[in-house]
Amino acid sequence: MRPFPCSEALQSCNSYLYHISGGRHVEEIASLYSVNLSEIKPIIHGAEQDYLVSVPCTCTYLNGTNRYSYDTSYKVKPDDSFARVYNDFYSGQVYNVTGCVGEGSQEIVTYTVQEHDTLSQIAHLLSSI
Repeated sequence: MRPFPCSEALQSCNSYLYHISGGRHVEEIASLYSVNLSEIKPIIHGAEQDYLVSVPCTCTYLNGTNRYSYDTSYKVKPDDSFARVYNDFYSGQVYNVTGCVGEGSQEIVTYTVQEHDTLSQIAHLLSSI
């Protein structure tokens, strides 16, 4: 999977990350991504409520490539372990592609495919059909 390359004309934009709730309160999710509550939209997936998180993507240079990205950080707590942080906070969220498009009202949405998903379910969930 390759990141979206940057455009000279479009150095930043908003993109959406699909966050699997995992029973977290919306305030925790806002803190995890360092966004305001107004940047989080609930979305129903089966019997679960997950979230679309609007994040600002910017053009960054890394390993010889200009790409759009959004960085998150997590402040480690005294009893945290790598496994806990990975499984409880970043499971399925590790490589979320962000990007920008220059024409029309298109938006980039990153979605974490879940067990038993079908393409038509995902398209319906994200209102692309």
